[in-house]
Amino acid sequence: STYKLGFGSVALVDSVSSKVAGGVSYQLASLGRGEARHSIHLSTLAFSFPFSDRVFLGVSGRHAIITGVESANALTADAGLLLHPFDSLPFSFSGHNLIDVSYPGLQRFYVFSTGYLAQGLAVGADFRTDLGMAQERQLAYSIGAEYDLGGGLPLRAGYSSDVRQGTQHLSVGLGIAAEGSALDFSYR
Repeated sequence: STYKLGFGSVALVDSVSSKVAGGVSYQLASLGRGEARHSIHLSTLAFSFPFSDRVFLGVSGRHAIITGVESANALTADAGLLLHPFDSLPFSFSGHNLIDVSYPGLQRFYVFSTGYLAQGLAVGADFRTDLGMAQERQLAYSIGAEYDLGGGLPLRAGYSSDVRQGTQHLSVGLGIAAEGSALDFSYR
């Protein structure tokens, strides 16, 4: 086989001890084999600021180290706004890779998201685009749902489609949640 994919991540988040939520994460992705192999290391620091019960601003800074045929060592940032006009209907808009790092794999893109929240059920949808900035238009969409089975066991399923890359994925997952912590398992 000429293609191999490896992925792992770890995150630490605190949204309980202060009105400002914060988190740090590290992600590693390894793609390909031999000379075609690329490794991507992403370290992120993020914060969310509440303006009211229904309006939130999120910002993050990310350090990316990419090794392989094309290499990069870059800093970029993301920002997003979450509006929650009704108890069961949130909307958000976010910009990603807002600092141009002149690397094809870290191009700027935007995401519009919405969802529906009911007792024990959450359904969400995302639409991603580059707004015509890249040479090839980048369109992708995702939809997913989570149902709380009770006792801290959320069951998840989702579907995503990336028009530019011609990919479609189904995913399923199960979580185990306890007061102050959670462990998630997923398969795509």
